[in-house]
Amino acid sequence: MASQVTFTSSTGADPIAALDIFIARSSKPSTEAMLYAGQRQITRIRQRTMQGTDVDGSPFAPYSKRYAKYRASRGRNVSPVDLLFTGIMQTSMTVEARGEASFAIVEKDPKAAVYGRAHNNGNSRLPRRRWFDTNTVELGEMTKDLLAFDTANFTQSVG
Repeated sequence: MASQVTFTSSTGADPIAALDIFIARSSKPSTEAMLYAGQRQITRIRQRTMQGTDVDGSPFAPYSKRYAKYRASRGRNVSPVDLLFTGIMQTSMTVEARGEASFAIVEKDPKAAVYGRAHNNGNSRLPRRRWFDTNTVELGEMTKDLLAFDTANFTQSVG
């Protein structure tokens, strides 16, 4: 007599149903996963900026002599160029979900957005210091963060 073999997930759910849930979830990241990946990117931006390097790993252009003197008189470091005086640009970054499968890192403070854009793009008074940007390695890290977050939560909810 032939025996019948059946499979279930660790929670007793049908494995095909569990796989369907996994595929549906992995085709679009959850809002929570996007917020998590964005927050991790903010951490990466802050870390490299505090080290004085731009998105490509190059050192930031030095502060002008006049501004360096001003910073020093206020107890701020002159080197490395870390773009940190009040902290507004660094602390104002936040993540916004922008639909089912996209998110953005934005400056929530309008003043920080103006300063951040001026430093990032440069202008007649400031050299270009691309701090508010993402490179291909960081995009890969964000992808890993998205997948790791949803996979961990999938395992907890199905497993």
